[in-house]
Amino acid sequence: MTRVLVLVLGCGLLAAVLLRGRFRPVYSAAGLIVLNVLVLLAALEVAAGVALWLLPRPAELPALSSRNAEVSWYRSKPWGAAYWREFRVGEAGRRYEPYVLWRKAPARGPYINVDSAGLRATPGADCRPGSYTVFVFGGSAAWGWGSPDSATIPAYLQAELGGRAPSCVVNFGQLGWVSSQEVVELTRQLQAGHVPALAIFYDGYNDIVVS
Repeated sequence: MTRVLVLVLGCGLLAAVLLRGRFRPVYSAAGLIVLNVLVLLAALEVAAGVALWLLPRPAELPALSSRNAEVSWYRSKPWGAAYWREFRVGEAGRRYEPYVLWRKAPARGPYINVDSAGLRATPGADCRPGSYTVFVFGGSAAWGWGSPDSATIPAYLQAELGGRAPSCVVNFGQLGWVSSQEVVELTRQLQAGHVPALAIFYDGYNDIVVS
């Protein structure tokens, strides 16, 4: 958009210069408009620079996981502080994944376990042949941000299904994912011959934020 605006102004200024003898008033008006636009852009650039200078640097901002550990609800849980310490250690642990951009890096701990494929563990999942398989897709909420392995949405679903028949709930949730990434991931799984009995998509927030 900026390039188009500059191009239009440049063409207008060039035309005014070439025709200034015949259209002196037009030339003067065009010059005044261009000058005002340049002054406005310069003022915006200066204002943006000042705002960036005044804002705290990323390194100065407290880690989100540290702030969450101080929330009263987590402070009331015996695992709260330990969970956020564990989360903070692997907070930046992501790796490139073809077609879907990223997945979590493997992790192993008391509250957060991610396998070599980048998928978070679902306690109690019975993935033997013939089990009722459910794929759960989503962003942070599906992955279980702020919850130990046993308290994620897929974990609760597994507990509900596990008492009825052999079932395997696979948590494909990833921090920051949007629905388009999840559709691509489901397509990849189907192409690889991994066909679930049911696929659940739990989305909303991330798609709205990035739109």
